[in-house]
Amino acid sequence: MSRWMLELSEKERERRAKFSAFMKAVPGFIAALAQELKLGADAYNEQFPDENSVDVNRMPGGRIQVICSGRDGLRSAAIVTLNADTQRVACSFENIQHVNWEDILDVAGDASSLHSMGIGQAHTIASLARKILIPLLFPGLLSDPTARQYLNR
Repeated sequence: MSRWMLELSEKERERRAKFSAFMKAVPGFIAALAQELKLGADAYNEQFPDENSVDVNRMPGGRIQVICSGRDGLRSAAIVTLNADTQRVACSFENIQHVNWEDILDVAGDASSLHSMGIGQAHTIASLARKILIPLLFPGLLSDPTARQYLNR
């Protein structure tokens, strides 16, 4: 068998193993992230009960949608998507002047969890929840140093 076939076959096996491990960890990660986003949405709704309504919805395909509906009829949203091929989490915003982003996720050795930047899944989820909720819930404070500090933790 030719060398290129052997090398590429080995790389493909590695890619498939990483894909499989990522997919194994996705359900727990999505559930934990949705729960963290829900806690943040509930806290915001408690702080501003007569203004905006924030809802967190799990969607097919490992996606989460966070919708902020204002009393004035304006609606903004954040959509979080996990991509097993690229091993990334991405967030896109609708009706908000904020840059969409994506981060690399790593799979734990036992494929039980996903994390980023060498921190555990719980800290990764808390960090991602802030990156999703701050622009959505506090768009007028995005240039504020305190908001930036929380956004960049």
